[in-house]
Amino acid sequence: MAFMSRFRIPRYTVLALLLSTCGLLLIGFDSLFATLRGGEWIGDLLFLAAALTWAIFGLLLRRWQIRPQHGVLGVASFSALVYLPVYLLWLPGNLGQASWGAITLQAVYQGIVVAFLAAGLYSYAVQKIGAGEASMMLALVPAVSAIGGLLILGERLGPTTIIGIVVVSVGAMLGALPPGVLARIRWFGLR
Repeated sequence: MAFMSRFRIPRYTVLALLLSTCGLLLIGFDSLFATLRGGEWIGDLLFLAAALTWAIFGLLLRRWQIRPQHGVLGVASFSALVYLPVYLLWLPGNLGQASWGAITLQAVYQGIVVAFLAAGLYSYAVQKIGAGEASMMLALVPAVSAIGGLLILGERLGPTTIIGIVVVSVGAMLGALPPGVLARIRWFGLR
């Protein structure tokens, strides 16, 4: 992505990306290398596609200098225009059988929390700290989800997952540091 958009990537950012990638692979190790049952790989591809779209979104926000409010309206409008007709016309659903409470809950969560808060805060972060630093924080999502699964659902975290959480956290923190900080510290001789 960075090569295609002609962004220069500092060495510490490359290190942060490598650490984050290794951490994510460790977190998903059990799932990625387990015996596949059916179409599980489709979900993995969709997860990677979602990560890629967030990366593209961040780069385009930076390149086009879009204000956070416009970014949010763009995401919400585009999603509604593309997805709602497909859902209503072609996807199977039991919308008629759902209660108004369930519909309202999903409308508030998907429409306000996800579309406005998540996209808005991400757009704001890209504007204030930069696309690279903001996107590095997205690498923490699987780590936070794993910890949430432990605390909320009582799921077990194996040693590989715990090491992955630590590695991805170090990578995300390293990648989110402002550019001048590492130059002053001269960590590992990197600039």
